Amino acid sequence: MSATPAGRIARTLAAIEYHALHYRGMFLATLATTIVTPLLYYLAIGELLGRHVDATRFGSDSYIDHLAPALIPTFALQLVVAATVNPVVACWKWTDTYATMRTSPMTAGEIGLGHVSFVWLRLVLSCLIYTAIAQLFLHDSLSAAARWFTSGLVVGMSMSTVLYALAVRVNHDATLALVSRLVVLPMTFLSGAFFPYDQLPAPLRQIAVVSPLTHGTSLATGADESALGVVLRIAYLAAIMAAGAVASRSALRNRLEV
Repeated sequence: MSATPAGRIARTLAAIEYHALHYRGMFLATLATTIVTPLLYYLAIGELLGRHVDATRFGSDSYIDHLAPALIPTFALQLVVAATVNPVVACWKWTDTYATMRTSPMTAGEIGLGHVSFVWLRLVLSCLIYTAIAQLFLHDSLSAAARWFTSGLVVGMSMSTVLYALAVRVNHDATLALVSRLVVLPMTFLSGAFFPYDQLPAPLRQIAVVSPLTHGTSLATGADESALGVVLRIAYLAAIMAAGAVASRSALRNRLEV
């Protein structure tokens, strides 16, 4: 087993290649979903329902001006849930893919990093699509579009490692079904994407302020005008990602090396 950096990189790339080849048959179907989902949200909620919303509460001229960028982090979160939770459980529990990889020179860390890196590649492509579709509705500046893309990327990356750790640790499949109901949905409705954050009751605001999606939504909508505020939000999301990465590595080692 080569312990050199080049060897580790080669084995991680091999893991990424496996997941890419496995995903190839589903690419067109998921690509269609990635395009259609934001279009339907923007048309149904942003344009049609938005005609009846007082957009001045968001500091915008129209509801779609707020909703289009605000939903990009939400779409990114939904993507990493779909790309991480069940696929990871399948790899270590249902198909024994990880166990098979472990019979090769790959370490548990390289197996996990390869899988998460593939999820990040999907995330980059999806955030580019979400940003392009939002730009079709808003025709905003390139700097604004870059902010939207970044917000989706940092939220997706931070939550991907947390969800990966959860998927490796959980033994009961029923628990994973609760992720969307008890994690994704509350985070979405408390994020300030659909209605102003300051309209939440005080106890819910205290819960929402620790949610990565709330910080991602604020980044996307430009709620923080100061550079310090933006840096602090990104640092918070990076800390969550790092904590999730440590937990993921530990959990995967326990699964594969004990």
